[in-house]
Amino acid sequence: MKKLLLVFLLSVVAFVADAQIKLSGIVTDDNGEPLYGVVVKAVDAATNKMKAYARTDANGAFELSVADDKCVIDFSLLGFKKRRIEKINAKEPLRITLHENAVGLKEVTVKADKVRTHGDTLSYTVGAFADKNDRSLGDVLAKIPGFEVNKQNGEIKYEGKAISKFYVDGQDLLGGNYGVATNSLPQTNVGAVQVMKHHQPIRVLEDFTFTDDAAVNIRMKESAKSHWITTYNGGLGVSGNQNNKGLWKFEGLALRLKSDFQTMLTYKTNNIGTDINKETTNLLEAETTLNGKDYISSSAPSTPSLNENRTLFNRSHAVTANIMKRINEMSQWNLQLIYNNNRETAYGLRRTEYYLNGANKILENGKNYLSYENDLYALLKYERNGERQYLKNSFSGDFLWCRQWLDEHGTNNHNQTARKPVFDVKDNLYIIRRYGKKLISFYSDNRITSSPQNLAVDTLRQNVHEMRFSTDNYAVGGLKLGKINMSLKVGVNAFIHKLRNEALGMADSLGLWTDESKYGYSKGYVIPTFQYHTKDIDLQINPSFEYLLEKFSGEKSNNEFAFMPDIRIRWYATPRLRLSLGASSVVEVLDASRFYRSLILQDFQYINKGYGGYAHDKSKAVNFGITYNDAMKALHIIANVSRDFSTSPFTPTRQFVGDYIILSAVEQIAKTHS
Repeated sequence: MKKLLLVFLLSVVAFVADAQIKLSGIVTDDNGEPLYGVVVKAVDAATNKMKAYARTDANGAFELSVADDKCVIDFSLLGFKKRRIEKINAKEPLRITLHENAVGLKEVTVKADKVRTHGDTLSYTVGAFADKNDRSLGDVLAKIPGFEVNKQNGEIKYEGKAISKFYVDGQDLLGGNYGVATNSLPQTNVGAVQVMKHHQPIRVLEDFTFTDDAAVNIRMKESAKSHWITTYNGGLGVSGNQNNKGLWKFEGLALRLKSDFQTMLTYKTNNIGTDINKETTNLLEAETTLNGKDYISSSAPSTPSLNENRTLFNRSHAVTANIMKRINEMSQWNLQLIYNNNRETAYGLRRTEYYLNGANKILENGKNYLSYENDLYALLKYERNGERQYLKNSFSGDFLWCRQWLDEHGTNNHNQTARKPVFDVKDNLYIIRRYGKKLISFYSDNRITSSPQNLAVDTLRQNVHEMRFSTDNYAVGGLKLGKINMSLKVGVNAFIHKLRNEALGMADSLGLWTDESKYGYSKGYVIPTFQYHTKDIDLQINPSFEYLLEKFSGEKSNNEFAFMPDIRIRWYATPRLRLSLGASSVVEVLDASRFYRSLILQDFQYINKGYGGYAHDKSKAVNFGITYNDAMKALHIIANVSRDFSTSPFTPTRQFVGDYIILSAVEQIAKTHS
């Protein structure tokens, strides 16, 4: 009997499936261009009730399934005449043309509120918070409750946390280098600032991961679109010091925004103590510490605890060019060029007393410091952000030319010159593909850095050449089961550090001055992730399992296994009150810069000495946070309590040998709590 019932049910299902009629086609305008977002509805001809619904994609294509051929198909889009197809023919794809239709709107007067809310999006009307003294977007944001703005680099925080994305009219024009827009975009051209909570910029991940990040979208006024807008301001003056030096500051911006093409150009220059280079820092991506160490350092005189514009003597120029070309609804190209030129001078007098066994040592030196830096950064990025596939590839180069001069007079008289260029090239590929409720992604990051360094101290010469290469490749698979998201990340990371150094004119009695060494490691890792998310609770567990193989030239290799748990839980007690609790354990990556055996002259006084040893720093952390926000009442309360425990197997040392101080470390455990 059960078998007969099963056969009957399968037959009914097959009959219903066969009765379904699948329609597909393309909708275009009078010029044959595909139309995106056309509403396609299957309507019962007798009752006029909707039976099925679809929308066209970026290519104007649609697919629709109806129960029978008694339905009619309606096509509608704002600005076009509606069209109805009464006879359904599913054998061939439909090709529908919609004709334009002007829509007349009655004149209305709109009064905007200060703050408006729609779901997870808050919209702040800029004009309601601005006054005549506010020049840039950052000036106004600093007044809006919940926002924090770092005026030096333009970083934006909302409710105590750095934003995850910065958009201009919904487009990612600037990427992580949005600081120049914060400090340069005229607030008079901005209509509103939108805060999008729980923002997931990658569409494929929207149903698979929950995020607590907030993104900012700058909505420009209509008067600032589809044409060039330019702003500039500046000033000249004369300083009151004995040199009677001329002062200047100038800032200029050119901006053009179109639906498929955005361009922003800026130029800034000053000599009044403002470090404009900070505005071009990438504020969204945490840079890996691959740039070479300053083995050679002609350090500037230390400054007192005063504002930077009172202690920085500079002459700076910064030029940025950001271009975004939108290919279609899902794809875009980005080109970014940044050039910084900076000249810095410093003068100081330092008196240092070293307490030694026997007799103390006192050094009193005056310093005259001068440095020139030229930094050129270029980025070319392609991004395709579809609902089933995400692809991003970015290729960048950062080229720094740096030269320093330092004259010491007093206890020790020395003339120093240093050259420290850095050439850094990086390629990043990220692919995510969705298969129903499964998710697979691949990531590859490859980077090479070269940093030759040269130092001349009187008749002494120190030459250092450092090369670094890193590659990180991993694949991630994800699965969604109801309210539980599970993923597995499997990857391999490799790193190589080469160092070649030579000193001329130094006494051999101090130690070895010529060396060629190499340190490298390869690491395999597995990171499963479990996430449970409801309206009130978000629980995430990320245990990390790593197997590490390390090798320093001339020493035995080292291999070890590490387990690093990480757990986070958030409780949304009310729509405005959120509680969070987290705990983690981390095994830190070794500092590859210390793996060498020789001595390296840092300046006229300090000598760096390398050391080996594979012991790692370890840290543990526990944190608890409370966040309460009521945007409509401009009330934001943020409180965080954390406790960190760290253990280091090495303790820094300082050894006095004649007129030099040798900096190194010894194997001695040091523990810290904070």
